[in-house]
Formats: sequence, structure tokens, C-alpha cells
Amino acid sequence: SYEVGNQNWTAEFAQEFLKRRKYDIKKYLPAMLGHVVGSPEVSDRFLWDVRKTQAELMNEYQYGHMAELCHQHGLQFFTEPYDTGNFDEMAAGSYADTPSAEFWLGQADQNSIKLATSVGHIYGKPVICSEAFTSQSKWQDHPYCMKTVGDYMFSQGLNRFVFHRYAHQPHPDVTPGMAMGPWGSYFERTNCWPQRASSWFHGYLTRAQNMLQQGHFVGDLLYFAGEDSPVVPPARANLDPAPPQGHDWDYIDAPAIQTRVKIVNGQIAVTDGSTYRLLVLRDVNTMSLALLRRIRDLVNQGMALVGPKPVQSPSLMDNQAEVSRIAGEVWGNLDGTTVTERACGKGRVFWGQPLRAVLDKLRDRK
Repeated sequence: SYEVGNQNWTAEFAQEFLKRRKYDIKKYLPAMLGHVVGSPEVSDRFLWDVRKTQAELMNEYQYGHMAELCHQHGLQFFTEPYDTGNFDEMAAGSYADTPSAEFWLGQADQNSIKLATSVGHIYGKPVICSEAFTSQSKWQDHPYCMKTVGDYMFSQGLNRFVFHRYAHQPHPDVTPGMAMGPWGSYFERTNCWPQRASSWFHGYLTRAQNMLQQGHFVGDLLYFAGEDSPVVPPARANLDPAPPQGHDWDYIDAPAIQTRVKIVNGQIAVTDGSTYRLLVLRDVNTMSLALLRRIRDLVNQGMALVGPKPVQSPSLMDNQAEVSRIAGEVWGNLDGTTVTERACGKGRVFWGQPLRAVLDKLRDRK
């Protein structure tokens, strides 16, 4: 029942839910225990609202509050905003002064890198760092095998390395000294190479990071991270349609589309300077009414969009007839099979064409 559990917490969540979702949670609570309330569709949409509310509270009261506390004490807030949890990854990362990732030696496709760099590019964070060169190598790593990995990570958008790791060495005459169990690439002074690698370690990497922290990212594609909380952007291998070779991309989430995007000369421009040619939606048939209205406005202003026509909102708070009406304005009879593109205002909407073909058409329009 409504009284079960911590009554204060339950009442506070109900108040937050009412403020954010605009309806009372009480009569739908049995759905949280697996019961159908109203209909399966109504119950699913209510549970979507519950997950979205939980994620917003985690984003604001965990990540946002931690940032506030850091700033009150003259500190900067770093975070790696990913892994299993009931929060939205990009929104959580947006509170960081420096969004962070991690990369390990011997692991090629590490999704946290693109997440952190996207947060930095979209939310105006010029420094994007990463736990760097993590390993279980047992003293086998050295700069010759690390440089190529580091250069690749620079090319992915990282511009500050946080080396994993430097263990405290309390004994000046003991080598190889203390270790952090099996973890790390052993950057401590007791290893045999740090003093011999200063040109890479203190010279090349320092210069590269300084240069890469200047300027703006250049990419053509923005992949929408989705709305279904917890929002976890798809792994690079799962991007559908895949980015064509030679075209870089970032993720973007719904809050950033609402607050940090404008259309400038047909380009999607984010507040702090990066521009993109095309927004790519996920292959789902739902979209919240607030986001759909914003998408319509941006397309009318000249944005190019790739994605399927939404048929309903995932939220119980939205008017489904309004969703259908606005989707009709933007997508019309676009079905991805017989009709694969159409004009809408100053913009264009595509679905069912390879991204390479879409990008070529946008180039030819200039």
C-alpha cells in the first residue's frame, strides 16, 4: 500500500512525481508490484514515468548535489557517469566540471570514451579526462606499447590522462616496491623506465593535451541517446544506422536538445561552438511530447533529421492525439520504404536511406 516502507521517503517521492509528471502516483502504485492497472499499455507508460522520475532525482540530487558541494569548498567535480544504475548517463555527466572515462590496455572498443567526450562537446566542458592505461600486466607495460593506444584515445576526443596508477612507495630503497594488487601500469618511480621516458611522459603527452584542450570538435552526426531511463547511449557497434567511414559523431540527450541546440545556416549548433549536419534518432516508435515539439521546431528552422515516425508517447502524462498530430506535421507519409525523405519547413526528414546518401544530399544542397 501507499503506507508501506519509509513513509517520509514515499511521500517525498510522490510529491516529486506529481511535480514532474503532473499526475498523482497513488492509484497506479500496484503496477510497481507487477499488477496491471487500467491496461498493460497504461501500466507500461506509468512505469516509464516512474523510471524517468527516479533517474531525474538521481541526476539532480546525487550528481548535481555533489557538484554543488564541491564548488562550495573550492573543488572541481570529476565523475565517470556510467555503469549500471537508475540514472541517465549524459545528464549525470553534465554536472561534472570534467567528465571522465576510462581505457584499458588491450581493450579496443571502450564505450565510456565516446560518452565522456560527447558530454564534453555537448555541455561545454573543454577538458575531458580518462583513467588511462589501466592494466593487469604485472610489470610488462612500457611507453613503446602505450604510445599508440594513447594516440588513439587522443583521436577519440580525450585531452587529459589520469594515469592508472601511481602507488605510494614508503621505502626509498626497495624496488620494485608496492603495487595496487594486480591493477595498473606501474607508473611509480620504482619502475625501471619512468626516468628514461620523460620525453614521452612529461613532454609529448603534456604538449598534446594542452593543444587538444583548445578549439572545437568537428563531426557530422549527432546520435540521439534515447529517452527510456536509465538512458544509456548505444555502444558504437550497435549504432543503427552505422556512421559512414570518415564521418565522426557524438551522442546527444533530450535535455541538451531542449536547451543547448539551435540551427545556424542549416547546421545543428550547440551552445559552445561545435556544429553537426544531421540528427539521427534511435529506431523506436515512441517520443515524449515535449521532445517531439522541440524536434518539430528545429526541423522547421532547418535541421536535417534521420529517424522513424513516432506513433505514441512512452509517458502517461502526454496527450496521444497531440503526439500523432505533430508527428504527422514532421514525418507526413514518410514510411522508410516507398517514401524515404520529405521537406518540413526549412529542414528535411529522412528514413530508410543509407547515411552516406543522406550526407551526400545535404552536401549537394549547399
